[in-house]
Amino acid sequence: MSVSRYLAELARKDLVSDWPDGYFERLFSNDDIAPMTRASEGDFEVRMPFE
Repeated sequence: MSVSRYLAELARKDLVSDWPDGYFERLFSNDDIAPMTRASEGDFEVRMPFE
């Protein structure tokens, strides 16, 4: 096994073991999420014209 593959396997195992079962399914499900809304950007600034 190459060193890069070995390191990739270690990283994969470490990442997988840190997340609880069903975490990503719950995170990205649309059941409990309020709809996203965009806040008002306000008005443009009024400046004096160049001379």
